[in-house]
Amino acid sequence: MKPEKTYLDKLTPTTKAYKVKVKLKEKSRTLISPQKKTRYQQLLFEDEKGNTMRGALFENQIEEYESVFKSNQEYEIANAPLKPVLGRYATRDDDCQMSFGGQATIQPLDPEAKSFEPEYVPIAAIPRTTDLGDRFDVLGIVLFVEETRTITTASGVAHQVREVVITDPSTDQPLTISVWDDLTGTEASLLKSWVGPALIVGFTSLKPSAHKGFSLSTTMATEFHRNPVGERANALRKWSEEQRPLVLERMARICEVRNPAQHDEILTIDAIKQKEVGNTLQEEKHWIKVTIPEPERSRIVPYVGCNNCGKRTENDCDVSYTCKFCNKEKCIATPRITFKFDATDDTGEMTFTAFTQECEALFKLPASEIYAQITTGMFKFEPIAHHLSTTPFLLQIGPATALARNKILTWVPKAIRWN
Repeated sequence: MKPEKTYLDKLTPTTKAYKVKVKLKEKSRTLISPQKKTRYQQLLFEDEKGNTMRGALFENQIEEYESVFKSNQEYEIANAPLKPVLGRYATRDDDCQMSFGGQATIQPLDPEAKSFEPEYVPIAAIPRTTDLGDRFDVLGIVLFVEETRTITTASGVAHQVREVVITDPSTDQPLTISVWDDLTGTEASLLKSWVGPALIVGFTSLKPSAHKGFSLSTTMATEFHRNPVGERANALRKWSEEQRPLVLERMARICEVRNPAQHDEILTIDAIKQKEVGNTLQEEKHWIKVTIPEPERSRIVPYVGCNNCGKRTENDCDVSYTCKFCNKEKCIATPRITFKFDATDDTGEMTFTAFTQECEALFKLPASEIYAQITTGMFKFEPIAHHLSTTPFLLQIGPATALARNKILTWVPKAIRWN
C-alpha cells in the first residue's frame, strides 16, 4: 500500500501506510529505564502544524541512528511502527509514539546538514516572556550546587532534583537552573566538587520555568559541557580571572543565603529599606520585629480559592474542580484570607499583604473559622486589633518573585512568630 501523506495528530496505533514531514525538535541523552535497565533515547518530532509526537530508540539503535537523526533537522518518515502510549504519558485516547525498524523509511530533507552547535546567550538576554516550548543554551560560572532532594508529584511520581546557581557578566542577579532526574547524579556531583570561579559550564536546551519568579530547567535534551569552547567561553574565562574577587563575593553571598546561620538575626525596617535589586537574592529571608499600630478590619478580605495556587474561584467551599490558573485537577475550593497592614518598628514603617497562612498566624485562628465568622457577621476584630497593636511579633520577609522575573524588589511576608 502506498503511504499517504498526513499529519502527526492523525496517526493512531492502527495506522499502517503513512508518510509525515517533521522536524526533530529534541533528541534526548541516552537514558536507562529504572525497571528493565534498558538503554533508550527519546526523540520529539514536530510537523508544520505544530503537532508533536515522541519516538524512541532502544539499545543498539541509539548508535545505529546516531548519524541519521540530528536535532533541528527535517525528515520525511514513512511507515515507522506506531506503539500506543498508555497511562499518564498519553495526551489523547489513541495516543502513540514512533519506533524504528521493520518497514520504516527515514529520508533527511537536507542530507548535508550538520548538527547545531550550542548558541549560548547571556543570562540578561533570556526573555522573561518566553513559553514552555522555548529552549536556551546558557554559559555561566557555577556559584552553588545544592544537595539532591526528592520531589513527589501530585500523581505520586518521585523525581530527583537539585538546583545549580550560575552567574555571568551580563547581570548581578544569578540564574537558578533546576536539574532533574538522571542529571542530578554524576554530572551535577562533578559540578559541586569543582564549584568555583574557574568552573565555566555550558548548559544546553534549557526550558523556562516560573519557579521562583523566573528560572530555567533541564529537559530530556539538556547536556552539560564542562569545557565549553568558542569566543563566548573564552571571554567568560577571562572575565572570571579578572573579576575573581567579585565572583568569590557572589559565591559567598549565595552560600550565606542558602545555608543561613543557626541563630535568627533580627534586622530593622531601615536596614531592609537599604537593600537594592543588585545586592538582594531571590532566596533571601530576614526577620524584623514589629507591631501593627492601626490594624483595620476593612483591609481583611475573605474569599474562596484554589487549595493549590490560592487563586479565586466562583465555586462553593469544598467543591472539587479543575483550576484554570494552575491547571491542576481535583483542586478543592477552600476559604482563603488576605490582610493588608502597615508594620512599624523604631526605625520606620513598611506595608505588607499577608496571605492565608500568615493571616492564620496573625489572628491565631484557622482560615475556615475566620472566613465563617466574617461572612456571618460574627467576627470580633477588636481584641485581635488590640493584640496586634500592642504586642511586638517577629515577621519573616523575603523578596517577591518579581525580583527574578522583572528586577523589581518588593518584600512579602513568609512567616509569623510570636514570642
